Amino acid sequence: MGIFNFLKKKEVKVVDLSFEEAGGRLEEMKKLSRTREIEVLSRVTKMLDGFYDSVEDKLGVLESVDIESKKEYERVKLLVRQGLDKYIYSVRGLLEELRALERDEIGKFVREVGEIFIGFEKKSFKVYERATYLIGDEMMAVKNEIRKFYNGLVEIFEKEKGLIGNLNVVKDVRLKLGEIEKFEIDLREIEREIEENNVWINNERRKIRKFSEEVEETKKSSEYVSNLRLKDEVGRLEKKLGAEIVRLRGLIDFKKLVGIVHVNEREFGIVKKYRDSFVSEFSRNGEKLVDLLKGAGMMSSDIKRQVALISKLRDELVGAKKKVVVDIVVGKLEEIRKIEGRIEEMRIEDVKIRHRMKELGEKLEETKEAVVELGKCF
Repeated sequence: MGIFNFLKKKEVKVVDLSFEEAGGRLEEMKKLSRTREIEVLSRVTKMLDGFYDSVEDKLGVLESVDIESKKEYERVKLLVRQGLDKYIYSVRGLLEELRALERDEIGKFVREVGEIFIGFEKKSFKVYERATYLIGDEMMAVKNEIRKFYNGLVEIFEKEKGLIGNLNVVKDVRLKLGEIEKFEIDLREIEREIEENNVWINNERRKIRKFSEEVEETKKSSEYVSNLRLKDEVGRLEKKLGAEIVRLRGLIDFKKLVGIVHVNEREFGIVKKYRDSFVSEFSRNGEKLVDLLKGAGMMSSDIKRQVALISKLRDELVGAKKKVVVDIVVGKLEEIRKIEGRIEEMRIEDVKIRHRMKELGEKLEETKEAVVELGKCF
């Protein structure tokens, strides 16, 4: 059965055509083809209605055949009856499948009709041959009716293969136009995203300029200059304090001190900490060591003067630190650094977005060209 032969693409004449012209041709061809499609499907529907009635009449005759009156072995009559019942069942199944078909798209209808008749032929062939052993004319009447209807469909679809080809082209173009619309929506969204990113980057750059100007203004102020001097003074005092603590370490005879306190486990542990990490321990709390030195009779005049000097430097350092205010320049420079980092990340993202935009643009043009090529088929 050659019902699928009508789905082959037709030959077309190549003409120059723009994308806009292809779209116009699509609309024109869609209207004309749809009108013709409705006419053809209406004609097929009438054929189907007549086919159902005719086949049902012939099935009625087939069902009334008296097999038992045939002069043949009972075993043969039984096999013929089984074949007849199965054939009638197959024909009724064919009718049910045809009734269930949707008739709103001729291309789909042609494919499904072809599949139904091919399936029917495969299922009914053996049982038909078995039944015709005793029932010839009645079986042939049903088969001829089916063949007559099928050949009539083939004839109609053969004449309308141009229509089916046009409808397939219209469908393909419609799908392509759907893709184009999606590409255009995506491109507009990307353009909007790029514009928003540009606005964001410009706003962030204005923040950088504002912070930079504030930094320059702050650096010119007397308060900022004074605060820098105080910070320098704090740094100087911290260095001097550290140096004097190291000097104190050189004045203490830890070997002698250990020999005095070793019998006292708690005091021995304290001395050991100072001996191993003198600067950090004394900077954190030097009073314990001073008390131990006093108890051991090791507070020499040099040690006393050094401890007093360290205490004086520590007081000066505390006083200087209290005068230092938060350096707003450092905060603003750090904010500028963070903003610059965010801008760089956005630039990288912008490159990715523009690359995606380029790919979409290329796909859009390729799809438009495909529409133009399909438009040449009209």
